[in-house]
Amino acid sequence: MLKFGLLTIISVVTLQPAFAADIAKNIGASHASYNWSGAYIGGHAGVLQGHSKNYSDCDMPCSLTSNTAAGGIYAGYNYQFPNNNFVLGVEIDASKMSFNKQRDTLAFYPFFDAVKASSQWQASVRGRVGYAFGNVLPFVTAGLAYAQSRQSYIEHYANIGVTDVSQERKILAGASFGAGVEYAFTPNIIGRAEYQHMGFKRALYQNAFIAADLKTDVVRAGLAYKF
Repeated sequence: MLKFGLLTIISVVTLQPAFAADIAKNIGASHASYNWSGAYIGGHAGVLQGHSKNYSDCDMPCSLTSNTAAGGIYAGYNYQFPNNNFVLGVEIDASKMSFNKQRDTLAFYPFFDAVKASSQWQASVRGRVGYAFGNVLPFVTAGLAYAQSRQSYIEHYANIGVTDVSQERKILAGASFGAGVEYAFTPNIIGRAEYQHMGFKRALYQNAFIAADLKTDVVRAGLAYKF
């Protein structure tokens, strides 16, 4: 999914002038003077891939990867320069998801050990830069990211039927970048499709005897109301 996201960003950034001209030509006179300035709020939904590299008692770092649905809200403000197509903006968003992945690290009867990574939400505060073609706005975005992360170390003693779980939760801070395109259906209703990546450096979870990082990649669609 990361490769797909990077290709999306490259495609947006390197939009060919001829293609852009075709977009503007087909927008129609009714949307040719659309102004992107203003505040907006909306909701989004899509598919998220979570990836955590876990350093515990694995022979090598355990890679835990899983796909899940994700949805949430976003809000922001755009400013389009007078007599210009450049658009600057700031946006915040928050998403709910259910990233959970477990991997065995030891399976030798009667001992069974495993590590588990999970995350239930993520959020970001980002700047945006776009170039408007009437009511079509390709954009790139980057900023700060935040996420809830939980790492667990599971020990199961099959001979006595006992399971011991050591776990710890953290709020992580990292970076986010992405790209997408928006389309104004009406002066107030704006749809979008976008890709976003969030990355968080390795953190120590002392209670779980684990060090782990976290990365997420999401492809999603959204619909917003512009005031």
